[in-house]
Amino acid sequence: MRSPDDPGARGDRGRSVVCANAWMNQPRGFTLRDGHVVHVDPAAAMLNPASPPQTVHMILAAFMVSSFLTTAVYAVALLQGRRDAYHKAGFALPFTVGAVVAPFQIVVGDWAARFLADYQPVKLAAIEGVYRTGSRRAGCDVAGTEPHGRMSTKSHLAADGHARPSAITVTAGEAGGAAAFVRHCLRRGRQDGRPRTFDADACKQRNTVERCINRLGQWRGLATRTDKLAISRQVARHLAAIFIRSAR
Repeated sequence: MRSPDDPGARGDRGRSVVCANAWMNQPRGFTLRDGHVVHVDPAAAMLNPASPPQTVHMILAAFMVSSFLTTAVYAVALLQGRRDAYHKAGFALPFTVGAVVAPFQIVVGDWAARFLADYQPVKLAAIEGVYRTGSRRAGCDVAGTEPHGRMSTKSHLAADGHARPSAITVTAGEAGGAAAFVRHCLRRGRQDGRPRTFDADACKQRNTVERCINRLGQWRGLATRTDKLAISRQVARHLAAIFIRSAR
């Protein structure tokens, strides 16, 4: 029996974690009968269809991360003036490994995406931000985000003098807001689109609200959310407001 500190044992644990994750994407190696799991086949579970792309992806990622992290250590030393042969070799060797592995990771990423297209098309659509499907080819959305004015929401809030939210509501997003703005401009004319005088008090109040919005945006739970329902977005903003107001 190998020691837990043996590199081979650590590698087996790593592969087991990846295979378990792959099994959650493509469950294999068992049969459900009357609500009970029977005929368990560990080999089939470990060698499920998702295991090859995910395992290769993680192996290459491990080489890339370890190589570039090691490169960063020696890069800092070189920037500090330590330009002897030891530090140059410490930079060049791991950087070469990471640079060689990186192109292969691109190919593996395409492999994984094609696997999703065949086995989990709904998941691929969610990753790419394709919320509507049909017979036509899907368009290209930058970074998988939904373009403005389609399925977004807009938040309205009131803030106190310390830039803390005191009231929040969520309405339809840029689509409704943009249309209303266009109708307003057409009705009132171009001369009404800009204030004629500078109001210092109104400017201070606007700055307070903007600082409040920035504080809400700094909450990671809001900055990374892409909710489909406005109520989910509103709940998240209320939770962020509670944290901000309860902070001393």
